[in-house]
Amino acid sequence: MTQHTIGTGCQGIKAAAIFAVIVLTLALTAPCGATAQQWTPLQPQGFSIPLYAIDFPTQTTGYAIGWSQVGSTILRTTDAGATWTETDIPDALLFAVHFFNPDTGIVAGYVGSCNCGLIMQTVDGGATWTSGTYTSSLGFYGFSFPTADSGFICGYNGTILKTTDRGQSWRKTKTSTSDVFRRIQMTTPDVGYAVAGHAQAFNRPTEIFKTIDGGEHWNIQHDYYEDKIFGDLWFTDPNKGFLVGNDGHESIYRTTNGGTSWENIYTGPDSEVLQGVRFTDASNGAAVGSNGRVLTTSDGGQHWTLGTSGTIAALLGIGGYGNSLFALGSDGTILKHSVVLSVPLANVSNSGSTLIIVPHPIATSATMQIPDARAGDRYRFILFDVRGNRVLESSNVLHGNAFEFQRGDIPSGSYYYMVVTSSGTTSGHLILQ
Repeated sequence: MTQHTIGTGCQGIKAAAIFAVIVLTLALTAPCGATAQQWTPLQPQGFSIPLYAIDFPTQTTGYAIGWSQVGSTILRTTDAGATWTETDIPDALLFAVHFFNPDTGIVAGYVGSCNCGLIMQTVDGGATWTSGTYTSSLGFYGFSFPTADSGFICGYNGTILKTTDRGQSWRKTKTSTSDVFRRIQMTTPDVGYAVAGHAQAFNRPTEIFKTIDGGEHWNIQHDYYEDKIFGDLWFTDPNKGFLVGNDGHESIYRTTNGGTSWENIYTGPDSEVLQGVRFTDASNGAAVGSNGRVLTTSDGGQHWTLGTSGTIAALLGIGGYGNSLFALGSDGTILKHSVVLSVPLANVSNSGSTLIIVPHPIATSATMQIPDARAGDRYRFILFDVRGNRVLESSNVLHGNAFEFQRGDIPSGSYYYMVVTSSGTTSGHLILQ
């Protein structure tokens, strides 16, 4: 493995820093002054191999993977894409990446020398990697982790593996097929979906599978044979999901009943194919595909608008963190798109206060610390969804300089907050897992 650092064409990128212990502010500065551009390029200079998957465990730290005929490359950024560190992995084709935190993560794909699947792990931000091969699969294509420790990986020979220890060990689940799984998503620890292609046409996924028992068994829901080709899937809740691809035309399909039925909600040119779809929350999402095609929605997928990506590169995948989405594809292309929110917080001025949230993202509860607040001071906490609707409001006396946040039954997603004390006002973004 070799490493070196490369920059992007935009060296002035600024973003709100988010770490395992997070200090959040609301102000975000548009990269390189490109405030009118919907998708901002983050392509590493001098890097041109195709990229297939990307994952940002925090707002600033992210990993992207791609490959060429000589092997794979893992890219790492710690400054929201301003610079990238490149690690080369010979004799491997990597397709999937998932990071649990800025330092600990896994990648997966295929090894030519043994004609087998590969899973690699790091605990030091990609400085070193340990690997294991799996002869039961010729390769792996996608991860999905519904909890911090439990997750799944899918691939050839009808293979879906499950881990309960962050990838330290894996075991097979029952799929009753030898077809090739290309995409997988668990919407809860129990319910999940996957798309697959017949073995003789693995790059043309047409099948939809579902599990309702924590991934132990996967049953086919639909097989559209050659009528439809699915590039990707994404569910915003266990029942509402989207499939993108081509059914003779560029297309987006939606289900609202857990995959029992699917309806076409968008049709584009017959020559285009969508390869990736992702939502930042229940309302805002994007789909990307051939010739730099980017489509966005802000109403939960009811309507899709064709945007301008600034590239004609084939966009092969999409990932995200918070209210930001990252598309990537051929020629080393990486693009960033941030959801523009029309919420009351847009007019709130931070007055020097900060908020430290531990842990973040939030599963059930978190400690909210205001370092410059006085003990015994009263606070007012307001939580908004991305459409500006007030979700929660509370007021009480601080314990020291902190208070406890209890999530209750608030759905998973991206939210914005405002906290007011006598020391000042602070606002920012948080994520509920």
